[in-house]
This record gives sequence, C-alpha cells and structure tokens, in this order.
Amino acid sequence: MPVFPVHSDSRPVPPLLQVDALCWSAPFAGAPVLFDRLTLQAGAGVLGVIGDEGRGKSALLRLIAGELRPDTGRILIGDPADPAHPADPVARRERLFWCDPQSDRHDGLVARDYLAMQRQGRPGWSEAALAAQLEGFALHEHLDKRLEMLSTGTRRKLRLAAALASGATLVLLDDPGAALDARSQRHLAEALRQHHEAPAGRLIVVTGHDDRLMPAAAPQLSLDA
Repeated sequence: MPVFPVHSDSRPVPPLLQVDALCWSAPFAGAPVLFDRLTLQAGAGVLGVIGDEGRGKSALLRLIAGELRPDTGRILIGDPADPAHPADPVARRERLFWCDPQSDRHDGLVARDYLAMQRQGRPGWSEAALAAQLEGFALHEHLDKRLEMLSTGTRRKLRLAAALASGATLVLLDDPGAALDARSQRHLAEALRQHHEAPAGRLIVVTGHDDRLMPAAAPQLSLDA
C-alpha cells in the first residue's frame, strides 16, 4: 500500500486522504479497468499524481471529489479522528476544493464575484493568500471581467488563486500548469514548494504528465506502472 506521510520531518502525521481498495472503470462497454484496488494514504503537503494520457489522472480526482462513484472501495477526506461525517455536505465543502479546469459552470460571473462565492462557507479562507495569488498570477486587471471574457489561461489562474486561498483540507488541481504562461508556471511551482514546506494541516494533490511543477521533496504516485 503506498503511504505518503508528506511531512518535512519524521514525526507521524494523520492521513488527510485515504483511498482504500478503489476499483473503477468508465461506464461504457469495453472500458479498461483504470483502478484495481488502488490504496494510498497521504498527509499534509503536496502529492503528485503522474501519468500519460488515458491513465486516469482526472478520473482519480473526480472520484475523490465525489463527481464519479467508485465501483468498489472507499475514499475518506480529513483526519479520521475528526467527528464530522465524511458524507456531510457542509463538512465536505470545508474540507475539499476541486479545481476543475474544464468546467464552464461559473463563466457568467464577474471574476471578483466568483472569488466571493468561493470564499463563502470556507472558514480557512485566507485573504492574505488570495492577495499573494492575485499578484503572482497578475489577475488584478481581470477582476471586473466575466469569466467567459477571459482567456483559458486566465480562467485557470483565477481558479488556482481561489484554490490556493481556500484553506481547504484537500485541494485537487488537475494539470494546473496547462495553458499557463511561463511566469505563472514559475509562480505556481513556488506556491506549491512553499505549501509543501509549511503545509499547515492541508494537502494539495496535483496531476500532470511530468513533475516539473512538483516540489523536489514531494512524493509522487505514478499511474503508468
């Protein structure tokens, strides 16, 4: 069983993400089995999920986020000692931020209203972290535009800013470097490095084809094996 303590020292830490014997294949005839009793645990920090196209990186995040249902197995988010039930929708929103790069759900919103909506119901939200992301991703000039008016890369940067400011126990970033300019990729890599070194009880899961954005010390789960 892959176990990722994801911590800067040797002290044991509680897992913030547990995947137990996960089995899943796409719901159409002849679909390959992408996960066959996948089991892992990860504590606070950054976890990289690496793999080629079609290996199930996005599917794994959607399963964790609850958008897809596993065929068998279970997924738990947060410290198992936390009395809040994992299925409770309020607790789940506080625990989880799913940054779906393909979603057009909020495209009719003005950018600053999107951020205000994401702030609601998140007790760990950090205005200081948001300010750092708005500056690092050069988003100030876009805050009064609707998301549908923004480029693909700028929409992604706005969602990343919200994710990194959310204070959620678990943040899921699917191929976050795609469509970003070089400056924004450097900023994101630095933000992930800083989080991994001082994770404050939170876990960020990052998918990608390679490890260019990942902190050097971050553990990785390869789906190519």
